[in-house]
Amino acid sequence: MILSKCGVDGERSNATKLLNKLMKKYNISEEELNSNIQGWYKFIVRNDYEFRLLCQIVYKVIGYGINVKSYRKFKTIFMIYLTPNQKVETEYLFTIYKNDFKLELEKFYKAFIQKIIYALKMHQLKAHQLLLLKVNYK
Repeated sequence: MILSKCGVDGERSNATKLLNKLMKKYNISEEELNSNIQGWYKFIVRNDYEFRLLCQIVYKVIGYGINVKSYRKFKTIFMIYLTPNQKVETEYLFTIYKNDFKLELEKFYKAFIQKIIYALKMHQLKAHQLLLLKVNYK
């Protein structure tokens, strides 16, 4: 929001476009963004990693611990006490970091599987070499 008002040339126009896009996406007006009235906002997480990520993002956005209410037996819905501006920033960062986390986790999983396959191939090769040594020894 600050960049859209105080940025330089292209920086200002890009920030304004992004701000308008986010305001439309999250159905929020500029007056609501400037409001300091806090309220409870719902966030849905699917696992412990997403919950920890959400807590870190909220801490980054507001600078201190969070006030959270959880619902349901499986703790997938969390209500967090934020201003509208903090809500939009939290949702935006959570979406970006959650998607990035999923991509990195997929890369890690593929590398882990490759390592297992490589280790199995090396183990079979060693076993085959030992068998040849035993045959040649006799």
